[in-house]
Amino acid sequence: MRPNHDDFLLEKKPVFWLLVALAVAGLLAFIAGLLGAHPEKAWQAYLMNFLFWSAIAQGGLLFSAVMTLTNARWGDPMARLAEAFSAFFPISFILFLLLFLGRNYVFPWLHEDLHGKEIWLNIPFLFTRDCLGLLILYGLGYVYLFYALGLQMKGLVPKNALQAYLCNRWAKALQNEALYTKRMRIFSGLYIFAYAVILSLIGFDLIMSMDPHWISTLVGAYVFVAKISNPLKRLTTYAKKIPELDFTDVSQKDNPIRELPFKFRDEVGRLAESFVFMEAELKKNVHKVIETTHLQKQAAEEANRAK
Repeated sequence: MRPNHDDFLLEKKPVFWLLVALAVAGLLAFIAGLLGAHPEKAWQAYLMNFLFWSAIAQGGLLFSAVMTLTNARWGDPMARLAEAFSAFFPISFILFLLLFLGRNYVFPWLHEDLHGKEIWLNIPFLFTRDCLGLLILYGLGYVYLFYALGLQMKGLVPKNALQAYLCNRWAKALQNEALYTKRMRIFSGLYIFAYAVILSLIGFDLIMSMDPHWISTLVGAYVFVAKISNPLKRLTTYAKKIPELDFTDVSQKDNPIRELPFKFRDEVGRLAESFVFMEAELKKNVHKVIETTHLQKQAAEEANRAK
């Protein structure tokens, strides 16, 4: 028997109210910090939380977009979960706007001589470009999400006006499913491109500008590439150390990449899993050769003694 949707919501209510309580506790802690002796610390914590939670939401939809663009099917279950993170987009945008209230505490360069950087580092221009950037990113994300959800919601019985409107739009769009799928792939690519550009901009404006005299053209790219490149660096380092491994030890206790397949459920994780498997098989084969050589040596010695 299929569970009733309303019963499911009732079962989730205690968890929902627990999360609401935690959110209220966080809000009260933030207000207490603002009223304390060091309000700048409260605003700095606010900025870090905005960047952290927004990045999770943005990266979640990015995962789904990458799966669509590469036509990967293995990540479909996780992509559906990742798409749900986009519900945080409106909250993220509001949190960014509220950051304007703490500008005097968040941006130390407001009270410094910027030596000509005022053209780029000024509050009206910074908030205008970042605001437009987030609007473009989130707008493209929701357009892509519209197409992604349409293929999943066939046969949905609408329960409210919004669902009825969306179902009507999906029904019209899906009359030409090939064109529909093509548009979904186009918007997935546009979201990925916007993610790279706008997250770089956010990295420059809200991270690198904390030290206005530090200039780096790489910090923006580092913000969104680091989590992809770090596991690849570990694999590269491990591959270079393979010739130095002790293949007579069949254990995996010293394998520096053995946890990567569990942390990364993507191509990187599968590559790491292949490395781990290769090392284990090489050790087994070396162990078999050693055992076989030892047995042959024993047989030869016994044959010599028999003579």
